[in-house]
Amino acid sequence: MRDVVSPRRREQGQPYGLYGRYYDTFYSWRDYEDTCQTLDTLFQNRSQPPRALLDLGCGTGTHAVLLAKRGYSVVGLDESKEMVRQAQEKADRERVDARFATADIRRFQLHRTFDAAISLFATFSYMTTDEDVANALTHVRSHLKPGGLLFFDAWCSKGSETGIKLGYRVAAEGQRRAIVFSETETSAAPRQVALRLYCLILDKNRVVSQFRETHSLRLFAPDEIKRHLEETGFRPLKIQLRNRDRNMDVVAEAI
Repeated sequence: MRDVVSPRRREQGQPYGLYGRYYDTFYSWRDYEDTCQTLDTLFQNRSQPPRALLDLGCGTGTHAVLLAKRGYSVVGLDESKEMVRQAQEKADRERVDARFATADIRRFQLHRTFDAAISLFATFSYMTTDEDVANALTHVRSHLKPGGLLFFDAWCSKGSETGIKLGYRVAAEGQRRAIVFSETETSAAPRQVALRLYCLILDKNRVVSQFRETHSLRLFAPDEIKRHLEETGFRPLKIQLRNRDRNMDVVAEAI
């Protein structure tokens, strides 16, 4: 599948540059199957379960491939060419109905519609301005059939505190290990987050790469999400804060 829209190029050291290369190692601890089961249950409870899915900010395609194995036809979009390359390799290796393209989700045109769209791992929190959010949702809506379902998650401002928090995580994939030190700086209204990541990659206990990236994200209040959905042709069905973290899950229907 050819590139759809990719007007900007990620420079090394920018979000999902080298980070994208080692993404699957960084997140080897995540339960992708559990998320796909949640989505499958949501879809199958619809009177007309969707088949054609659009995956926005698909990353390296793990969700898309797992959903394709469950019988869905998936098209995934991501701005990182490196991650799209990995995603297509996974789909080709598994021989599933999943295709991928590089695109900015705020401005893309596929000339077709889908039964449902998903956007996971807080992709929407990278929409840091109201204009970004409106553009992304407007383009998603134009690619959904009436009654089509939209599911996404985003970082929630409820209960968040301003200031800087430090953390770290060690993840392993085979003989490769990734060590990530994080510095999360949250500013006051509008709630913005600067997520600075300091990464060390080891293979067979030898350092093969070290780099840092800064990710700019936004924290949303539930009423903000509701307003944006209603202004772009969606009917909010559920906006629910997860108890275990700062994310909220959003379900909406295309009007």
